[in-house]
Amino acid sequence: MILRKLLVATSIVAISAGAANALEVTAGGMAVTPALELQLPGTPAFAGSTSASLLTETGNFPSGNNISVVVTLPDNVVFDSSVSGGSVTAYDNDGATRTEVTSGVSAVVQSGGAAGDNSVSYLVSINSGVSVDELEFDFDYALNACVPDGSELVITANIDGSGTPIENGSASADSVIAPCESAIDGVVLSDEATDDTFVTLASNFQEFNGGSPATLGSVEYTIDTSVDVNAAGDPLMESSIDEITFDVVFGDGTGIDSVTVGGVAPDTFMGGVASFTFAGADLTALLSGPQDVEATADGAIAIETQTVTVENAIVNFNDTGPDLIATEPGATGSLDTIEREGQTFGVFDWNSGSPSGTISVYRVTGLTGPTDYTVTLTNAGSANGVYSGVATPNSNGEFVINSLNYGIPSIPAYIRADAEFVFEFAGDVDVDRLMARNGVVSAFGDGSNEDSVLGNSPSRDDDNSFLIFPPSGPL
Repeated sequence: MILRKLLVATSIVAISAGAANALEVTAGGMAVTPALELQLPGTPAFAGSTSASLLTETGNFPSGNNISVVVTLPDNVVFDSSVSGGSVTAYDNDGATRTEVTSGVSAVVQSGGAAGDNSVSYLVSINSGVSVDELEFDFDYALNACVPDGSELVITANIDGSGTPIENGSASADSVIAPCESAIDGVVLSDEATDDTFVTLASNFQEFNGGSPATLGSVEYTIDTSVDVNAAGDPLMESSIDEITFDVVFGDGTGIDSVTVGGVAPDTFMGGVASFTFAGADLTALLSGPQDVEATADGAIAIETQTVTVENAIVNFNDTGPDLIATEPGATGSLDTIEREGQTFGVFDWNSGSPSGTISVYRVTGLTGPTDYTVTLTNAGSANGVYSGVATPNSNGEFVINSLNYGIPSIPAYIRADAEFVFEFAGDVDVDRLMARNGVVSAFGDGSNEDSVLGNSPSRDDDNSFLIFPPSGPL
């Protein structure tokens, strides 16, 4: 014989079937997922009441025997108060009828089961001729820490004395309480995919294209109402959050007059760092949907190509309701890269930064004088970033750079990188990719010249046919 099933009758969690035993939850169970933000064990404790039922697969528990039953709670779940033999109830399931067996069955605690214990051993006596196929164990529980993923509630049943297992001897359920999850989530989003942020060549790079302000992306926080701060299944409330703080960090804040998030001005804006605090009505707005990050140009100072990120984000909690941790990290990430208008070439893949490798050589033609340009490196590890230089052509309008540093000494060492070039020039510029190894320069082949109109993965040699302008229109 094998054990029929383990039922966990609970207001805490629905338990799925395991691989070896038929596991079920009684009707009316409510899933509870504790919040990672809880201070565990806390005051008040994350505590509730539940029950677990052990049923035979075929027939009844053997009558005329003493049965040793051990109930072991999942890791980090303990009894909140002592259990006793009176917390065990026997039932006889006859077809669709579940009948409590009120005589001929008794139970005592042999060991464990005190407040703070993780398991209890019962001695259950069933008189001869008494039909019992379900034993239900009621108990109060408390959560000392988050339940590890995969931790199980286990019940074993053996004939006392001989140790002979009843049917297969044990059954288990995934967990009485689900593993913890974060009750508040945040995300930083760039909108580069639909609306790149450019500063215009026509204004000597003193204004954003399309006018100011420029939208750099958004910041959003949401409370996950499926995550609970107590055993009753209540979600985190906004009133438990004192404030959310973060910085909007510009690579070079020169020429940026102001920055706002959802219309909220920063506490300070110094050295290219705008520091924000969201509390009260501002916090309510931040939790209600994406809040646009907008920047305004000074209008008199040139703006450099640069990255913009959200950093140093912190969520501050209080203990007005559940016992919560003091702080947790908030959402960080990249906003739009601010780019100066010009002609874009690349992204060129597999550039070598090693002198011993095959070096990419870029021959730029069509320039009429010193021209500002930027190189954006990606997939370059710690060398990722946007770097600025000045292309000074020879008398033929030709400027040559290689992948060791792209003509910009400040570029850090790297092994391999993908590179994109922007030349701040309105004329007809052409970029050809060659390769050099052991002092020999040769053609790179197809894919060497693709520009941004056709996408970011070079596949055809075709940029000679295009004069490229940014999305804002002709320069």
